[in-house]
Amino acid sequence: MIRALRALPWGSVIAVLIVAGCAALAPARATDPKLQPWQDFADATAKAYGKWYAPRVEYALPNSPYEGARWSLGTIYVRGELLDQLNMPLLFAHELGHYVLEHRSSSPQVEMEANAQAVEILVRVRRVDELQALTAFHGYLLSVHRSQASRGVLPGHASACQEIADLVRRYPKHETVTRTWECAK
Repeated sequence: MIRALRALPWGSVIAVLIVAGCAALAPARATDPKLQPWQDFADATAKAYGKWYAPRVEYALPNSPYEGARWSLGTIYVRGELLDQLNMPLLFAHELGHYVLEHRSSSPQVEMEANAQAVEILVRVRRVDELQALTAFHGYLLSVHRSQASRGVLPGHASACQEIADLVRRYPKHETVTRTWECAK
């Protein structure tokens, strides 16, 4: 028995145990077919940014207080009824922005950083033209601005107009287009 133990290639055994341990730590992948495109987006983002894991994508609980999607502790929770909405890629890219930037808390500045990162993710991962991504995000934030008149500003966020102005400032090369946008200043 002792001879058999000595004959084992311990370096190989340790390497196998480490790899197996790392595989066990990786979050499980989404199994619902409606979530799969979003899981693929998360996986592609992790790969593009050289992250060691991709966030898991799961459905939010029906009574969740957040609007459409939320990044929390390695998982992006999405509201099932919004998966087919035109603005869902923007919301999801925003949550991926929190993941890429490794945000652990919420504040107006953190949310604005995630907005800018979302534009970059759309460009880098989804291959969207930068001005097109910026324009789409402006349109989304403008709709949020209009809804804030009746609903108010979400906790942890600045007003949508402030978020638009911040986002536009981060892309000065598009100023000839963005300077006329509502809330851009």
